Amino acid sequence: MANVPPVDVPKPPLPQRKGSMQPAGAAPPRLPVRQNSIASTATSVASSSSALRPGSMTDDSSTFHPPPPPTRSATTLSAIAPPKRNGIAPVKRGSLPPRHPDTSSSSIQRSGSTEFSDDDDEGGAAQPISSMAQRLLDEHADSSEANRRPPHYSPDIRMSLATGITAFAVHGRYTCVAHHQVRIFDTTFDEQPIHTVDLKDTGLEFRVKDPRVTAMCFRPGETAEQEGRFVWCGTKDGHVWELDVMTAEVTGQRPSIHSGAVTHILRSQNHILTIDEIGKVHVFEVAQGPPKGDPVKLLRTLRLSDKVTFAKMIGGKLWTATAPAVRSTTTSSGARGPAIRVYDPCAAGSTSPPALMALTSEWTGAATSATVMPMDPDKVFLGHEGGYVSIWTLGSEVECLQVLKVSQTDILSLEGVGDRLWAGNRKGQIHVYDITPKPWIVTNVWTGHPDQPVHTLVADPWGINTTGRFMLWSCSRDSLHAWDGLLAVDWTSKRLTERQPEYCDFREIRALVCSWNIDSAKPSELSGPPQNANFLNEVLTSVESPDIIVFGFQETIPLTDKKLTAKTFLFGSKGKDSGGATKDTVSSAYRAWADKLQSAVGQISTPDSQYVKVHSEQLVGLFSCMFVKASLKNSLRDVNITTVKRGIGGIYGNKGAIFSRMVVDDTSICFINVHLAAGQSHKGARNADIAAIMEDKAIFPPADTLPYVRGGDGTGVLDHEMVVFSGDLNYRIDQRRDLVESMIDVGDLAYLLERDQLRREMRGNHAFRLRSFAEAPITFPPTYKYDPGTDNYDSSEKRRVPAWCDRILFTRTPRLKAINYQRYEINVSDHRPISAGLSVQVKHIDPVRMREVTKQVTTEWRVHEADILARMAKAYEGH
Repeated sequence: MANVPPVDVPKPPLPQRKGSMQPAGAAPPRLPVRQNSIASTATSVASSSSALRPGSMTDDSSTFHPPPPPTRSATTLSAIAPPKRNGIAPVKRGSLPPRHPDTSSSSIQRSGSTEFSDDDDEGGAAQPISSMAQRLLDEHADSSEANRRPPHYSPDIRMSLATGITAFAVHGRYTCVAHHQVRIFDTTFDEQPIHTVDLKDTGLEFRVKDPRVTAMCFRPGETAEQEGRFVWCGTKDGHVWELDVMTAEVTGQRPSIHSGAVTHILRSQNHILTIDEIGKVHVFEVAQGPPKGDPVKLLRTLRLSDKVTFAKMIGGKLWTATAPAVRSTTTSSGARGPAIRVYDPCAAGSTSPPALMALTSEWTGAATSATVMPMDPDKVFLGHEGGYVSIWTLGSEVECLQVLKVSQTDILSLEGVGDRLWAGNRKGQIHVYDITPKPWIVTNVWTGHPDQPVHTLVADPWGINTTGRFMLWSCSRDSLHAWDGLLAVDWTSKRLTERQPEYCDFREIRALVCSWNIDSAKPSELSGPPQNANFLNEVLTSVESPDIIVFGFQETIPLTDKKLTAKTFLFGSKGKDSGGATKDTVSSAYRAWADKLQSAVGQISTPDSQYVKVHSEQLVGLFSCMFVKASLKNSLRDVNITTVKRGIGGIYGNKGAIFSRMVVDDTSICFINVHLAAGQSHKGARNADIAAIMEDKAIFPPADTLPYVRGGDGTGVLDHEMVVFSGDLNYRIDQRRDLVESMIDVGDLAYLLERDQLRREMRGNHAFRLRSFAEAPITFPPTYKYDPGTDNYDSSEKRRVPAWCDRILFTRTPRLKAINYQRYEINVSDHRPISAGLSVQVKHIDPVRMREVTKQVTTEWRVHEADILARMAKAYEGH
């Protein structure tokens, strides 16, 4: 088309579509290659004849090792297949639980039409994932096996100030905390302060209305005997004064040495630095040897850049940072992170060399903290807002080697302890990372300061010689807490678990788990053709004499019936019961199914094998019912049932989970019945649902910790030794409908399993909360979506892609194995039901034998601890 000046044509015609973009005479573009070409380009990863855990049904000694992230076939497929009409990428940042679930994109999707109807989009190859989602896949630390037990000392070491803690300092046995007073504690003596010094007793004149201590640090001693005796205190109006912690006497003053508040007092070997809020730095040197007058002299004064977000002495160098120019975490590519400056304030000579400066290699939030690993001090780790950690090296220049996105919340504090990296976040949690594997592994996580940010972590290497312990201190607004930096409780717990055969007796029980999205079918519809009339009997006889029977149904009531769902929403859940009697509910549907299941279980009972109902529960469509053999009931304890809602903002529970838990002998088991977000492209929403379900803080009441694992007390899902996760997970197959049907027709399930969203997440998404779970081999066709009353897949206008939406997963452990995994052909719903028979090895702990093994493990730890402390002391020489 010729270009006509706009002045000649007041209203130019609309541009033609593709043709106007082509040179004259150019051939039209080729049509996209059809999807059947994918079979030759995709790499086979899974097989229908093998479980996610190799040998899960046959090999008792097999151990599963998660494979490394595969080449992203999602991107390969998307390059071949034409794009989907809606253009929504299947994985978004919602793959992990958002900080504000009610405003996240995944929550908005589930709050709309997809809440009450199934997916309204077509199938096809997976689309390319976003860069942030890719980062989460590659970098997010794996926390699936993290120990949640806080590494307390006994007795616990903790200090609190009702007025708040504005500064603190630790050195061996002495700890000082301050606000308008300085309290001195001897951690080996008593939990009460040994001295308290008020600011008005210092002899200083305070100009500000509310004087308080804003920075503290123990200064270097002139001799080994003086080490750890004198603490420097900086105040809000620029004073610096020295306090003898043994006598509580003020031994030195430097009034108004700063014109602003003293923000940092830092130590490096025999130097001590004071920094104020406007960037002024005084560097002092402490003379070594017998004291001759004042051992402290001013070496030099420096000026830092304004608005320093953190400052720390590392390896004799002063590391500082200023905030990034752009603070938004959604910044476009090309934006740079904070400026990092490294000074050499203690350099010999009359002046210090100029600072080295560099930017992070990509955008990060403001730098908040820094540390080195004492066993490998060549790299410096910086913590950032936004959950980033940047890794640096310092030579003739300072260089950012890498930026990792390891957390979804701000990292406010970092400290290296041995070969582990400790991080404190805004939620009050402390994470311990093993940084050797890629991605990093979270070995420990606990809430150190409930509802308060952990703004500081400090290691105390002087405690090795003075107390024989390596303490790591965390500080929040009003409390200071000491933790065992060597994580003895974690080490001994692992050794005791490894030696369980020495103090435990094991026996086998069998569990039968059935999951079915019944599409609001009624029990009366289980009639007519044999596959319908005999359904429950087929399920109940699929495992010989099961000890535990668990039914998990979804859509027990129609989710499109707003009257019915509103009743449950308004009146709440009333399905809990005991002794087999179901209480009144807002809908007769739950009662009808409870009665039907009770009757069916009664029909398979024998005089020697009677069953009793333990409990049942419902949650707007979800319904769980559990039976156990009467002979097993006396072996049960901690029997509880509860729910987590994942509907509109987590309030309206048309999606969510029902949790049933029990302890059999000394083995804790949790059964979860779930209904996750629907939609072919809503994989991120399903991942977010799972994260919220698995990580809900306290779904059960606390219990005796003996049967639970990873340091838990039974309040969380992952505290349980064994977890069975089943229901309508709604994960789909990333492929076109016609190709999926053709593969089903020829029985090529392996091809479809390679494109199954759930298996892809379990293989390649390190942040996926079910990554450590196993599933028995799938040998049956997809269970969704059928035309009710027929054996035909969806023939409606939407023609949804067949998929294995209905799944049963379980904890990967040699003591929990699948006996069978099958589907049933009852056709009253648009889903086919499934069941799994599970062989469970439960343990009984012999307390006498356990005490003996515990004594041996404790002795082993003392030897191991001495070795670690010796290596740590050497690493901190000259600190």
